[in-house]
Amino acid sequence: MSGDLGSLLTPSNISAGSPPAFLNAIKSWVLNSKRMATRHLYGFWVFLLDRTDFQEWRFHLWGRNRRPKAGMPAPIHTHDKFVDSRVLIGELENLVYEATPTQGGGLPVYEARHIGDKYSPENKNLLIKTADRRIPRLAHCQTITQGQSYTVPAHAFHEAKVRDAAITCTIARMHSQVAGPVRILGVDGYPETIEFMRESAPAPDVIAAELAGG
Repeated sequence: MSGDLGSLLTPSNISAGSPPAFLNAIKSWVLNSKRMATRHLYGFWVFLLDRTDFQEWRFHLWGRNRRPKAGMPAPIHTHDKFVDSRVLIGELENLVYEATPTQGGGLPVYEARHIGDKYSPENKNLLIKTADRRIPRLAHCQTITQGQSYTVPAHAFHEAKVRDAAITCTIARMHSQVAGPVRILGVDGYPETIEFMRESAPAPDVIAAELAGG
């Protein structure tokens, strides 16, 4: 990792640092790296910037060629860590839901698991259906614009929405892990176990294609 990028990856900078400085430092570091980027189930690219036993720093890019992975539509999900994010360019909506347990109706809950390192292109992703069902109700919706930050608590059901025509980039710090599975609200009619691998590409190629001239 470059010294300049390392010096930017602090909790104080994620809330108060310059978005252009973040973006330029990340672009420069990625373009000079030999890392791989992986495309998330929801269509955006994930770049791992740094990882320790206590936290992960990620760069998220919703680019020009964004497309969700074909299969079960399941945008409402949780994380097993607190996620502090800041928008570096563009904007997104952070939707937080109350997900009430129910015996009938509602949506099936799937648990997400990884076989291997979740940031490796060879990682196998599993979504495993549980007996749990939830009724989601939108509790809060916030539009986050360039320079603004937001936090998603561990195990809160949420969804991030980016307009189709918009290019949006965020930096995210994931920390303070809380025991419990990562959960996704799925849809009836899909298999009990869904297995897939994430698309991957050299990180410099993704930056060049998606942020050319940015």
